[in-house]
Amino acid sequence: MKKTLLTLAISFSLLLTGCHSSVLNDSRPDDLKTSDTDYPVKELQYDWSYYNTSDELTAAATDIYSGTVTDISFEIVDEMTGLYVHDFSSVDKEYARKNYALVTIYTVSVTKNHKGSSKTEMKVANLGGISGYREEEQHDLLVLAGLDDNKIPVVKNGCSLAVGNEYVFCVFRFPESYGLDYDHAINPHQYAHKIDSSNAKAIIYSCK
Repeated sequence: MKKTLLTLAISFSLLLTGCHSSVLNDSRPDDLKTSDTDYPVKELQYDWSYYNTSDELTAAATDIYSGTVTDISFEIVDEMTGLYVHDFSSVDKEYARKNYALVTIYTVSVTKNHKGSSKTEMKVANLGGISGYREEEQHDLLVLAGLDDNKIPVVKNGCSLAVGNEYVFCVFRFPESYGLDYDHAINPHQYAHKIDSSNAKAIIYSCK
């Protein structure tokens, strides 16, 4: 089975340790205001790792930090390299269909590092787009990338983040040698937690 950078990040997990862990609840941010969907969408389904306790999630994330979302944007990523695709002048549709993916990029102003060492501004990539939010922009990217059905890929019941709100981010970061300028969401459902939530407090405590 093909192993790409994005799928490796999605499936990445470590041996889980810790005996003072807090059980995480299923609550997740639902903050972004969206409109009715004007473009066709398709649901993304992967076998994402799910973490039941704060220690498990903390062990699986390479970096954890608090920060405020300052911008939301979209990119096409080549899953084989992990790099953004900006040149669509000679798209190989067969290659694109197998390897290109739409991702949502959250620009984050970091307020505090809890695990790892992050810069004052980071970008967090979450696989898929957002239904009912700047859909024309997402659709146009899919067309440029030569993705056949042009349906906006979305994750059902994923985190919904809004500009101006602060969250605790749990991410996977590849080494600098890969040349990537963004972090990966640890999974679409648990990579961001409202700063004042019980989950966020438990994760921060597990980082100590």
